[in-house]
Amino acid sequence: MKKILILASNPRKDLNLEREIRDLKKVIYRQAKESRFQVEIELAVRPEDLQELFLEHEPLIVHYSGHGTGEEGLVLENDTGREQLISTQTLSDILALFKEQVQCVLLNACYSEVQAEAIIEHINYVIGMNQPIQDT
Repeated sequence: MKKILILASNPRKDLNLEREIRDLKKVIYRQAKESRFQVEIELAVRPEDLQELFLEHEPLIVHYSGHGTGEEGLVLENDTGREQLISTQTLSDILALFKEQVQCVLLNACYSEVQAEAIIEHINYVIGMNQPIQDT
């Protein structure tokens, strides 16, 4: 079965990720009979979790929901729930390890175009944002 791995991180506690994940699941499950997608959700993701999560879930599609900072990277969490950035290079290097498995990455985070441009060197389909996006 094809897997979609939803990675969410919100150490700032200012995003309504629960609503976003609910809406994503609804759309995916509506199509599930035809597409046979299985959704895996991981919350409060830390940089050190990524490689293990990709190994565990073997996703075809990866959807990240959280904050982006442009050049500085994506905002994940540390062990105490505070912000910890994952650099563009580190994220790209991790995804390079799974280029035979992951076919699509969606970065639902402000200014994540920088990361998308780095990831596209390894993954065929990548979507990033070139501006701020509203939680609504």
